[in-house]
Amino acid sequence: MDKMQIKARIIKGKFDDVIYDGLVPGEFMRRWLILGPVPLRLHYGGDVEPKRRIASFNKDYIDVVNFKPEVKIYDKDYKWGIVETKSDDLDLIAISRDDIEMQFAYLWAQIDMPEDKVATLGIGSGDAVKVWLNGELVHENWLERDMVEDDDHVRVSFKKGKNQLVFKVQNLYEQWRFCCRLLDE
Repeated sequence: MDKMQIKARIIKGKFDDVIYDGLVPGEFMRRWLILGPVPLRLHYGGDVEPKRRIASFNKDYIDVVNFKPEVKIYDKDYKWGIVETKSDDLDLIAISRDDIEMQFAYLWAQIDMPEDKVATLGIGSGDAVKVWLNGELVHENWLERDMVEDDDHVRVSFKKGKNQLVFKVQNLYEQWRFCCRLLDE
């Protein structure tokens, strides 16, 4: 891939580098902590059986409440990095070094809210996606699809102060993209 086409890059940093001071309706979140890509290791006969793909999606490999800078998945150590994109969506293919199919990644951001707020997140993903807010699973959508902005509308309750937003995006085939924003109320 031509370096000019890459819309995202992983940089070194620390957890505090991915803190949003509230969210502005309509603006996409463009900076995340990322863990992965992690290839699925459930191969059988050259492909990953559908039941095993779903089992991998359902399994949570990280602690979504307590951030740990290094996580062991499939007996391999993974470290969080910071991914930053200039576009509205994050192209996970651009940052993947391996074959893009049959992989997953986690994305994490902290949002400091000035007050309690019930809001709707617009999420786009290619393919399956899970979402946790402050350790509570608030959305999951197991499917194969191309990413479309705001395909999923997820009603959430932010609390005043620090809020941890975590995503798991699992790719099955081809396109692997992700986006998230606070929708206008």
